[in-house]
Amino acid sequence: MLMALVGLAGLLFGLAISTLLYAGTAAALGLATIGNIGGLLAPFLSPVLATVTAASWLSVAVFTLGVSYVWGYVVATLGVLGPLAPLATPAPGIATPVRLAVTLPEYFGRCFLIGLGAGTNFAAWALTPVAGGVIVGTILLITGALTAVPALSRSRIYQGLMGWTSWLRPASWLATAFGLILFVLNLPTALAAFGLAALRFDFLTATVETAGGTLTAIGATPGTSRGFNLGNFTFVTPGPAATGSFASPTLSAHETGHTLNAAAFGGLVNWVNALDENPPGVRGSFAYGELTAESHFPRSGFAFGPGGGPVPRAFVGFWT
Repeated sequence: MLMALVGLAGLLFGLAISTLLYAGTAAALGLATIGNIGGLLAPFLSPVLATVTAASWLSVAVFTLGVSYVWGYVVATLGVLGPLAPLATPAPGIATPVRLAVTLPEYFGRCFLIGLGAGTNFAAWALTPVAGGVIVGTILLITGALTAVPALSRSRIYQGLMGWTSWLRPASWLATAFGLILFVLNLPTALAAFGLAALRFDFLTATVETAGGTLTAIGATPGTSRGFNLGNFTFVTPGPAATGSFASPTLSAHETGHTLNAAAFGGLVNWVNALDENPPGVRGSFAYGELTAESHFPRSGFAFGPGGGPVPRAFVGFWT
């Protein structure tokens, strides 16, 4: 009961922040329709004031949202790893996946991130002039917020729903948009090297995978395999031999776990995780975003969690 209450508090807190930012943004943008300053300068001064006010508020809103994401990520990290968090890869000798325990701070931080993502998706759609934007935003808000419910988040069907609808979730575009750009730029060299074998599509999470390519090989250690994710796009090097099943403990499945991270939390978490995992961060595979992605299909020798692991008749979720 206590765990559920803490999770609910985190979810509502995240939703409250994103809702306040939405209300303020809507009010700021509404100034563009106001032209009642009066006087000879009205035709010129009113649009200027409206633009400056809206731009100023948008800057504050974006900054606040970014700080909130970092704060939630840090709270979750400290909750699952503690202040003396491991600073490198798993300890030698680990032969099986190691499940890290769920704690109250971690679950609060996790649900807070879910609330931020769900609220941001609603706000983005509600603020657009697209017909039915509020309805679409409401659906994305509800489905996103419900990922905090364990019975749903571990469901094969629900994970598929989150992966596929991630394409409609503006919060995830903070990663997916960059993934699309890199995909287009990297595709010619990947196809030249491996043909159509360089491309795969994961129907479980609606993720496009590219194997190989000049741009994704930059910085890779020769003779080793690596992968990274940008929303609904994943990139694996050095080529198709580095890929694996999307429905078993492989590098490819781990990367699609990041797709689910972006869908539930928002793409900004992918970038925060990248800084946590790589320099200037030094946490490696113990970075919180790596742990949640690894819990999709835990691989031997890796820690994962919290709360993930094999679940009968369901894919592994990264929620409790």
